[in-house]
Amino acid sequence: MQKIFLTAFGALLVIFRNENVISARFGDANEFEIPIEAQVSSLDDITDSLSDHPLKPSGTDFQLRTWQAVSTIKSGQTASYGDIACMLGRPQAYRAVASTIARNPIALLIPCHRVIRSNGSLGGYRWSADRKQRLLEHEKQQEA
Repeated sequence: MQKIFLTAFGALLVIFRNENVISARFGDANEFEIPIEAQVSSLDDITDSLSDHPLKPSGTDFQLRTWQAVSTIKSGQTASYGDIACMLGRPQAYRAVASTIARNPIALLIPCHRVIRSNGSLGGYRWSADRKQRLLEHEKQQEA
């Protein structure tokens, strides 16, 4: 099963297997077949509507632990790749953490957009640096 949410940040395609969220990715509205009657959803509406669906990304033990650590970053906050590596007890593994975060299969719900470089710059984002910047700005405004 799949569901498409329209957001101010683009369309979000969420894929389910046995009621579990296994994938979520951003795209442009014309990339997905979106019903004409689709309405724009807020990020809170999306997370609320998916709260009964466990996240079940597929990955190695290290990847799963990394994505779990990323999931602890609160809205409006950020952490560096090094911070995540330290959370995992592997402070020198920041490059492996960055590589794993780049492979995050569940956009927004595993909030990899909240992970930045240790110098405070954004770093990359699989669904565009511009989208990452806008998501972070939106979350900071919501938390203010």
